[in-house]
Amino acid sequence: MTRSIHRLLRVGAGMVLLTALLAVPTSAAASDRAPAPGQDTATATGDNLAVDMFSSTDIEIDAHSGPAGQNPGGTVSFVGGGILPISGPVSCLDVSGNTAVMTVDGPFPSAPGFTAFLVRLVDNGGSGQDVFQYFPDDPEVPEALDCHVGSGDYFGGLLIGRAVVTDANAPTSRKQCRRRGFVQFGFKNQGRCIKYVIHHRNHR
Repeated sequence: MTRSIHRLLRVGAGMVLLTALLAVPTSAAASDRAPAPGQDTATATGDNLAVDMFSSTDIEIDAHSGPAGQNPGGTVSFVGGGILPISGPVSCLDVSGNTAVMTVDGPFPSAPGFTAFLVRLVDNGGSGQDVFQYFPDDPEVPEALDCHVGSGDYFGGLLIGRAVVTDANAPTSRKQCRRRGFVQFGFKNQGRCIKYVIHHRNHR
């Protein structure tokens, strides 16, 4: 992680003057669009709540795949640390309950040392409780990261805006969340599972 942080800082310092010249794609994430039947989807817009050298702004995500991660597609764009525009296609999407992890492929003109980025979204129903996080895939680090492996360390955090995650295999009724049914859907507790059901029922 230390090596990745140092590389991000070095790349960031050299990009301050170039940032004004680089346009960040601003295609709106379709967070209010109903997902296609049988598809996993993950959308987000907004900025990280906490502002520091590793937080993100101008977050725009619209990712989708089959329920087992097949045929992933969509795009991701965000500005890391206020100076690193990152944008690319989604090559992997793994959705479990209210959490989505995806791989965004380069090349990245603003961060040429990295080949991909991981992005993690957690849909906690909005109200400042959703999460946007990212982590660079450094080719110099031997452990290959993808959306199925994830990362032990992420930058970012709570989101001002909205992250909406739809799991094609997610629960559709409160009853499915009870008697520890929430476990099979990837939720940490019964309350979050029920909240997910209520939220997505209201947005269909």
